Amino acid sequence: MSDVSIKIESQDLSIESLYKDFYTVPDFQREYVWQRNQVEKLLQDVHDEFYDEEGQIIKGPEYFLGSIVVCKGDGGTLQLIDGQQRMTTIYLVLCGIRDLLIEMNETPNDTLKAQLASAATDDDGEEIYRHRLVLQYEDSKGILEQIVNTTEQLDNNSEKTISVDRIKTAYLDIKDFLRANCDTSPKRVRRFYAAFTKRVKLIRIKTPSLTNALKVFETINDRG
Repeated sequence: MSDVSIKIESQDLSIESLYKDFYTVPDFQREYVWQRNQVEKLLQDVHDEFYDEEGQIIKGPEYFLGSIVVCKGDGGTLQLIDGQQRMTTIYLVLCGIRDLLIEMNETPNDTLKAQLASAATDDDGEEIYRHRLVLQYEDSKGILEQIVNTTEQLDNNSEKTISVDRIKTAYLDIKDFLRANCDTSPKRVRRFYAAFTKRVKLIRIKTPSLTNALKVFETINDRG
């Protein structure tokens, strides 16, 4: 581990800071496996941490969501080697917040839009429009892109895989949770968004190569 520790960079980052970068989940990663209870637990834990019994925001506390491991990818992206379940779920929460605001005839702010997709410069110096999170494994079948690109009802004709079904279910459950806990109030949705992006924290461990990232991942798992 000594040769790896010199090369790694560890940062304590909010979701707001994390999603200023672009991420890819490489094709060798396993599919999205989180089920309803795991998504609901994340949302409920965050809600319980930030709200009092009267449903008012509590100032101060932060919520630690664990760590992710990334390495440098192509075109200025970061490859997600560990943490894709949480990062995908967080991304779906941002999509759900955006779409719920639109349902309420509110315009999502530019910061939220940029956390989902933004202009970037490729290796040739050309400007491209890129999603903040891209799933490269085959079973995703472009479902995340569909959710990001549309605020309408999801296409039921998309190819069925376990990953597609779970991502769609997670997205719909997130919207249901937000509706139930924000009382159809745009102001409450925006306050939840602010708390979620500013006060939920992850540790991002970044390495310069895939080999180093895999070593870090293995070491973390071996140590529990």
